[in-house]
Amino acid sequence: MPFYSDEVIKNIEEEFRLFLIDKSQYAEIAKLISIIAPNNTLQTQLYHFAYHGLLRRIQILNRCIENIFSIRDFHLETIPTDDELSDIMINLQCFIINLYGTLENLAWIYAICINFKGTKFDNSFFAKQETLLNTLPENIKTSFIGDGKWLKHVKNIRDLLAHQEPLYVPPYSVRKKQKDKWQVLEKEKWEIENNFIKELYEMAKVRHSSPKKTNINELNMALQKHDELETKKNETISKINAEQSQYIFFCPILITETNKKTPLNIQFYPQILIDIKTVYEKVLLILEHIVAIKK
Repeated sequence: MPFYSDEVIKNIEEEFRLFLIDKSQYAEIAKLISIIAPNNTLQTQLYHFAYHGLLRRIQILNRCIENIFSIRDFHLETIPTDDELSDIMINLQCFIINLYGTLENLAWIYAICINFKGTKFDNSFFAKQETLLNTLPENIKTSFIGDGKWLKHVKNIRDLLAHQEPLYVPPYSVRKKQKDKWQVLEKEKWEIENNFIKELYEMAKVRHSSPKKTNINELNMALQKHDELETKKNETISKINAEQSQYIFFCPILITETNKKTPLNIQFYPQILIDIKTVYEKVLLILEHIVAIKK
């Protein structure tokens, strides 16, 4: 059974198409930024947070999504290559950090524009005390926070990535109905590896227990025996791997095993499309508010 249904595949394809179109919102954000931090403020903190912070991060977010979707077709069940898997994880991790950073830069822009007097730790929309959030008009604050789940999601994945283990995309998953067969073969591979090490150990023990010095011919014979054993082992394991490949498929999820109470499990293809759409909405909401109060 495929990981995504035909309906979900169609929805993701449509959302990705809209993402490519909606990147035009970047121009709207840039326009608002040019009003808030005009060119005559090149050396100000506001200018740096606006242009070198927020706008640059949004460009990175867009590029990460393009990369993730171009590395391989998102609905494929075939096992990705090591390079494909690494590139997906690199772009996902970059996306997560810059998603959080975009909202932090937005908070600093807003704080500077309203001459906020809190500490640097208060200059965040993620601060526990919500001091900065509470300066927003109630209707803007309500729209920005929403039900709170998305902001919590952004902070949780950023904190896990920044402070604990890197978020991880498993190279494959085992089909439930074939799990027992797969485990039997996995145990068989472990026993083959273990027996190989034991044979090498016994060969070395015999060689070192001899009172005679080992000559060059004996060393060559020992190396040849080692190579023959390793070749036989690798051939056997390759056959087992080929059999196991029938029981596995690629599961496009982002996970972590650090937090056992609330394990992270994200279907990252649809999630990053939700994230980019939502962050555009949050950024435009706050920037439009800033422009309105500066008039």
